[in-house]
Amino acid sequence: MTAGIAGKMAGAALVAALAGCTPPPPPESYPRLVPVEPILARAAQPGATEQDTEALEARAAALRARAAALRARDL
Repeated sequence: MTAGIAGKMAGAALVAALAGCTPPPPPESYPRLVPVEPILARAAQPGATEQDTEALEARAAALRARAAALRARDL
């Protein structure tokens, strides 16, 4: 039993060592960096916009109508 565990640990160590030898990805595969200022400006705005509120209310009304239709169904 001890030999089996030792063999598995040696195999895991070999896999980890080989994985560490892989070359890193080329620089062009990294994501493009974006400036942080526009993101911070958007995050600083309090609450939702009027357009967001209208879209959310429309979705909620549609879901309520769907729920009412499902409740009215004969099962």
